[in-house]
Amino acid sequence: MTNYGNSGAVYNVPGYSPFLQIASQLPECSSCGNVAGTSAQNGSYCPVSPQSCVRPAPFPPRPACRPGPMGPMGPIGPTGATGATGATGATGATGATGPAGATGEAPLTDYAYFSTTASTVTTGDTLTLSLTDSQTGTSLSTDGQNVVLPEGKYVVNYVLGGETEDEAAVTVQPNFNGEKQYAAVGSGELTNVFAFTTTGTNLYFTVDITGGTTGSLTNPTFSLLVYKMA
Repeated sequence: MTNYGNSGAVYNVPGYSPFLQIASQLPECSSCGNVAGTSAQNGSYCPVSPQSCVRPAPFPPRPACRPGPMGPMGPIGPTGATGATGATGATGATGATGPAGATGEAPLTDYAYFSTTASTVTTGDTLTLSLTDSQTGTSLSTDGQNVVLPEGKYVVNYVLGGETEDEAAVTVQPNFNGEKQYAAVGSGELTNVFAFTTTGTNLYFTVDITGGTTGSLTNPTFSLLVYKMA
């Protein structure tokens, strides 16, 4: 086919003359050089004047191309930050109550703590006692002077303090099972620990003061701790 114009291209569109085929591909109609009539300068088609250029209809659209094969998948990007924790779910239903356990044995130990209520103690007095603390449901008690002990094995710890005259000596005498035992003697604070077994008895404490003129102990402090063992 003949090449028209300056584009150097060869056109073949059904229904168009070669000249019109060239003109339909050019973007401008104002290149006729302002010469009326028909001119093929620069491939334009100007039937009357450059101001009223008439161009043929555009070429039919090209058929759509078929898509090529899909390329390989690119690498997976980094994992994003962890999102906020969601709301707490509803509380589940309460489970069934288990069977009741076997009845336990009585505690193997018991204890009670006693102190004196006296303001002055003279020789031969029995220390007054008050229950200060104990295990819940204790079997130990006092009548104000005696600690009432049921049958069992016991550990006893006591401490006596107070004010005496110079050179006065004080003796604290525990009494239980009808006997005096485990006495503590001294001029300062007295303390002692002892253990014994009984079939049931009263425990009480007497005081002897020697070497002074008044034979008294003022502002006494007496602490008594009784443990009942298995």
